[in-house]
Parts: sequence; structure tokens; C-alpha cells
Amino acid sequence: MTPTADPGFGCAAFGHLASAFVDAELPAADQERFATHLSACAPCQALVAEYRALDVIAKPATPQPTAAEWDRALSGVLRAVEADRADAARSPWHGALLAFDRAFGARPWMRPLLATAAAAALIGVTFGLSRALRTDGHPDGVVHVDRPSRATVVAATFEAPARVLGVSCQPGYAPAVFTIGEDDPMTVVQCEVI
Repeated sequence: MTPTADPGFGCAAFGHLASAFVDAELPAADQERFATHLSACAPCQALVAEYRALDVIAKPATPQPTAAEWDRALSGVLRAVEADRADAARSPWHGALLAFDRAFGARPWMRPLLATAAAAALIGVTFGLSRALRTDGHPDGVVHVDRPSRATVVAATFEAPARVLGVSCQPGYAPAVFTIGEDDPMTVVQCEVI
């Protein structure tokens, strides 16, 4: 269907510009030319009215903030940033961080290297502590068994007497710690179905 055959499409010469006119997307000269045409063309007036009605319907339900509201929000953010800076200045780490920035600020390539070294050191300390705290079956060891994979299988056995500090089982299972054997006693840790 052509614009001339459809009266809801505006007129043939200007109907195709109605949407751009309503959205103010036309160049200034074309915008003025369409406005002049609009005053005398009933089909274009109806089409522009429909586009304006669609714009009203399509507007978001949330009202747009005013300039004063934006200023208030921005000043609140800036106050929060300043408060964080003041808290950081009172931190016991503030001096160390400033020294770090002075030492490595000129060498930005050092930051990832130092972060990697710190992470490796932390992993090494964690691994070392976990190895040092293992009992490996020694008597009077401290044992913590965390969620064994199969509840029906014995999770751990230790030479008696062993101190079991904690056992964590999967949901639906309860921890069981008992000693077996009279001649050669063993402490058994397992999870049983509730």
C-alpha cells in the first residue's frame, strides 16, 4: 500500500517524515518545513498525533530526575568518597600503602609481579600449615575430617587414642567416631546415613 492510498499514513510528500519530526531527528530546515506543512495537512496532523500518543505510552513509568536531584546525588557520592578517604587515612596500613605507592608508583609493571609473589607466598604458607597440622596416624593427633566422599566407607583411621576435633558430613549423614580393637585399638571416623 502506498502513502497516497492509505489516509493513516499522512500525505504522500511528508508522511514518511512524521516519526522523525515527532522525535526531532530531522535537520533544522526540514523540521521547519514539516511544521509549516503540518498546520495545513489533516492526514499528517493525525499521523503526528498517533506518534505522539505512542511516545507517551512508551515513556518509562519512572520519572526522570531533575538537575537538582542529580546534583544532590552527585554531592552524596562525593561526600561518601571523601569519608572513605578520611577512613583510609586513619587506617594503620595507610603509611605502608603510601610507601608502597612511592616505591612502585613509577614502576607500574612491578604491581602485578608483587601481587603474584604475595599470592604465591600466601598459598605456600597455607600449604605448609596444612601439611604441618596433619596427624598421619600419630597418637594424640588432632583430627578434622571434612565431608568424606562416600559415607559408607571409613573416612579415616588413627592409632588410638586420637582426639577428633570435628567431622563434617554431607547432608543426610551424621558423623560417627568410635574405637575398635582391644589389643591394637583404632579410632574410626565415618559418616553414617541418618
